[in-house]
Amino acid sequence: MSPAHPLPATFEEAIKMAQIILGTSPALAERGTIETESEQLVIGAYRSATGRGRTFGRNDLYVRVMDAFPKEAGEKLVVMANRRAHGEPLQYLLGYQYFLNHEYEVDKSVLIPRPETEILVYEVTQTLKRQMDQPKLGLEIGVGSGCVSIELLKLFPGLRMIATEVSEGAAAVARRNAAKILGGAYADRFDVRLAGDGSEIYEPLEEAPWLKGIRADFIVSNPPYLANEKEVDTDVLAHEPKGALFAPAGDPLYFYRKILEGAEAFLKPSGYVFFECPHERIDRIGGLFGPDWKVDGFRDLNDRPRVLRAEWKGISVLN
Repeated sequence: MSPAHPLPATFEEAIKMAQIILGTSPALAERGTIETESEQLVIGAYRSATGRGRTFGRNDLYVRVMDAFPKEAGEKLVVMANRRAHGEPLQYLLGYQYFLNHEYEVDKSVLIPRPETEILVYEVTQTLKRQMDQPKLGLEIGVGSGCVSIELLKLFPGLRMIATEVSEGAAAVARRNAAKILGGAYADRFDVRLAGDGSEIYEPLEEAPWLKGIRADFIVSNPPYLANEKEVDTDVLAHEPKGALFAPAGDPLYFYRKILEGAEAFLKPSGYVFFECPHERIDRIGGLFGPDWKVDGFRDLNDRPRVLRAEWKGISVLN
């Protein structure tokens, strides 16, 4: 939409303007998401312009549909809608993504949380509830936005999580999400440690105070697992962090293998490893576990194999 066009005067006009702009995108039209995304962009532009944050949602939008739409919000909406029409992910434009029970800050330093990862959290939760009175310590390799660790910390009040991350930007996002969702004392339960280039998976954990003389109940990871650019949508490739998407040297099993190589040094006997996996490679990933592991698989909402759970049957020797 040209800047010469008048800005929307009301929330209703703002929704219609966003729909017109998004309607120029054949991809969005094909997906059938123009109406819902227009509403989200109007909410996001208003929140950004007014500082209303999470206090303004869809119900508020339709209660105020005939109210005046602020000029600054209209200007932001035009920019955001045009960027969305050109393929930029909605979540980066809004600055947040909903995951399970909470709203998470996201920016271009983190992978946008996916619904498939909610299955990972669900299976971890179900296992811990069945097998442990109260898990004490978990490890996450590659924390990203923090959504996996933070959801587990909300569900298990006695749990602590130590997480690693190669990206300083992502680690900062995870800490901000923890402060917002867990509260100001989050650092007593959530320790995010930078991992250099990621080649030494467990090196950041070696000096972690919470691991002195004890072992973790579980390790969880949704590592980068794409082998090449042909395996990802062009919009994702253009905007999301490649370090969170692609495994080194085109080896999609690289991080799974590296995590397993050191897992036994950090787990309790009968501790668990949980992996989110690409469905087309889950059998190969399952084959990485040796005879001391009992491996089970779980499907996502599209009935595709998605999560592996492996219980370690070995013996842990504490330092």
